Amino acid sequence: MRFLKLFFILFFISSTLLANEKIKEVSLQLLWKHQFEFAGFYMAKEKGFYKDFGLDVSFKEYEIDLDISKEVESGKSEFGIGYSGIILDKLQGRDIKLLNAIYQSSPHVLVSLESSGIQSIKDFQGKRISMTNSHSKTANIKSMIYSHNVTLDEMTKVPYSYDIGQLIDKKVDITSVYLSNEIFQLEKKNIPYKIWDPKDYGFSFYDNILFTSTKLTQEEPELIKNFQKASLMGWEYALNNIDQTVQIILEKYNTQNKSKEALEYEAKELKKLAYYDTATIGKIEESKIQRIIDIYNLIGLVKNKAHIDEFIYNPNSKINLSRIEKEYLENKPFITMCIDPHWMPLEGLQERKHIGLSSDYFEIFKKKLEKDIKVISTTSWDQSLQFAQEGKCEIVSLAMETPKRKEFLNFTTPYLNIPLVIATKNDLNFISDFKTIKGEKLAITRGYAFKEILEKKYPYLTIVEVDNIQQGLEKVKNGEFFGYLGALATIGHMLQTHFQTELKIAGKFDEKWELSVGVQKDDTVLLSIMEKLIQSIDTAQSQELLNKWLAVKYEQTVDYQFLWQILTLVMVIIFLFIYRQYILYRSNQELQKQVELKTKELTQLNKNLEQKVEDAIAQIRQKDNILYEQSKLAAMGEMIGNISHQWRQPLSIISTASSGVKLKIELDMFDKNDDMKALDAITDATVYLSETIDDFRNFLRPDQEQVPFAIQTVFDKILSMFGNNFATNNITIIQNIKDSKVVGNKNELLQVIINILNNSKDAFLETKTKDQRYIFIDSHSLQDHCVINIYDTAGGMDQEILPHIFDPYFTTKHQSVGTGIGLYMSYEIIRNKFGGNILASNTTYTYKNITYTGAKFEIILPLF
Repeated sequence: MRFLKLFFILFFISSTLLANEKIKEVSLQLLWKHQFEFAGFYMAKEKGFYKDFGLDVSFKEYEIDLDISKEVESGKSEFGIGYSGIILDKLQGRDIKLLNAIYQSSPHVLVSLESSGIQSIKDFQGKRISMTNSHSKTANIKSMIYSHNVTLDEMTKVPYSYDIGQLIDKKVDITSVYLSNEIFQLEKKNIPYKIWDPKDYGFSFYDNILFTSTKLTQEEPELIKNFQKASLMGWEYALNNIDQTVQIILEKYNTQNKSKEALEYEAKELKKLAYYDTATIGKIEESKIQRIIDIYNLIGLVKNKAHIDEFIYNPNSKINLSRIEKEYLENKPFITMCIDPHWMPLEGLQERKHIGLSSDYFEIFKKKLEKDIKVISTTSWDQSLQFAQEGKCEIVSLAMETPKRKEFLNFTTPYLNIPLVIATKNDLNFISDFKTIKGEKLAITRGYAFKEILEKKYPYLTIVEVDNIQQGLEKVKNGEFFGYLGALATIGHMLQTHFQTELKIAGKFDEKWELSVGVQKDDTVLLSIMEKLIQSIDTAQSQELLNKWLAVKYEQTVDYQFLWQILTLVMVIIFLFIYRQYILYRSNQELQKQVELKTKELTQLNKNLEQKVEDAIAQIRQKDNILYEQSKLAAMGEMIGNISHQWRQPLSIISTASSGVKLKIELDMFDKNDDMKALDAITDATVYLSETIDDFRNFLRPDQEQVPFAIQTVFDKILSMFGNNFATNNITIIQNIKDSKVVGNKNELLQVIINILNNSKDAFLETKTKDQRYIFIDSHSLQDHCVINIYDTAGGMDQEILPHIFDPYFTTKHQSVGTGIGLYMSYEIIRNKFGGNILASNTTYTYKNITYTGAKFEIILPLF
């Protein structure tokens, strides 16, 4: 017995020691004292996200005059948080790597009192200004000041006191502050002030940039990956659970003794900046870093040439090749590749140049291999396959595995999965499966894998090959074929560009294009290399490429690099003009004519650019309308099911009453009073059927009228139209609606709510549990907004997919039921039609003493 006790004690001690050995202690150097500014890191620790990744993270508060980049570079702290000035440190030689930008737009601003009389940045000249050394290096503030031909040297610098009292007591005229901190103090004291925000002048740059040393990225890449992932999970949690986060800061991290009100104000302001122009927390892009570098160069702070690829840490920049693979590539001047020349937006040839989605993938592959991949020009997909069979090309960019192709090709893991759809004329009904089109004549591009697959699986289909997708769709339009079979992305692209009014996507099937890289059968080394390239592309990078080619977006931003190039060009022209005037003053009149001509050309160019922008906006709106209509049409099948639920009871009443009256007449038992009641019941049921038809007709009516309406009426209509469907699936909807009015199209809001409720219903059906199925709906007014919260008990969504659920074509449902446009269109409707916002998260709550976890959607709408 004693032996057993001793054994268990030793086992426990050894297990504990082993567990402790797996925990890695790291530190994060903050750029200020504890406050909500760093909330995401606190919550990653408090919620156990760091621990789950084997990390024990400690936080170091900022000390005055501490050099944060030096602290990290020297290894005293593994990670640090820096202002945009950290980029200047990198330019000046610090060996660091940027990981994530927590705030997409900086909270750093300048502030002056209304009583100072400062009305413009020009008025800064000669004024007293107080800034820290790090604040004075931030690109956004320097850019704002320098863009008005004012420099810090033209102002009187006053030592920074880290106290807004310096400004209130009028010891300085201007001071640098955080939008989320000192402005709150001025508000509380009712002191009139004026904010000088760089983003109001076109200078919106990153802030609170997470970084580490280059040495650590080389020695411990797994540590970097785990710290990033856990930190971003913490930020997602903190910004979606502000009340809980504020409470934890008050209890554990409130070294500044901030009030709860001050922390809540800080949280509200910083959440706006974290999601400024993005739905992804921690996003960092080379283009925006390059813009900051350009600013530093223009204002003369840096003269060294910067290589942008050295700034942001990218673990997938290269792949680990074996000795045999390296020798293989060294002995090969380039790799030859065949593509489908007519399969946009997936891929195509334009003036012998590879374009489309696959071209972006292979540009990444070429950089990782540092080896050229040459495209062999072909006129059709059939010819590309023939070239591959003859060995004229070593790889095929996008190919689906079939038994015939396996005779001459090997295949990597699929890196694209595109649904199989059918395009038909607009007047045809929705096609749910292949049985409904038995005997119809269908077209498919010659050489496509699905001809072989579908003929084997559905021998009753009549499939005819055509040269390319455009020819196939033309023949469908002319009535030669019932429909064309192809990929959702390529057919959607062709319909938007060539057949908008004549054809439509009439059905989506379970089958999908699982597209891989095809490699010559006997070349196993090249197959291994291509597989490693495929595996090096992460989910976020893949989704970014898909969004680029499968959704049209209009970036309403200013290209400052281009602006500076134009300004430089104008300055050169002015210089040449003055120089020529000095040398050849007699030619003044001729030069004046040339300047006027150039001015007219620039004016015309500006008009042309404006027209192109207007055309692009119109095209985007048209495509969004197509997606909107497709979203409604995809819901029609479910509508019909809901109508059947609504009609079942009244039809039963009509049948029963009429049968009863008939039977009484046949048996000569006619009773006027009883039969009049039966006839009244039939009349009431008929009226109810008519009202139901009106409800569903109104839902599908393309009415764009913007009118005030009560939120309660939307939920009443939803329960009237769809309540039975949810009840049939044992789903209870619990409402807590505090009624308020908003302005917009009621049917559009109705569609958004139905999309969210249907997502909850689908989640319940996937879990297959029949008890404790609740959907909670509550609404309340917050200042000048109406807030609608919809949450369920279905277990919530995967954290990895949360940032992407509003992306077009992104779906986690089965291919036969999910199109990926329902939540995307809901997002577009709320943002663009109502001027509001929609957020998604997971939430945990208690109902009737039971704790549940589920998905939560928060809709914020301006009040009427």
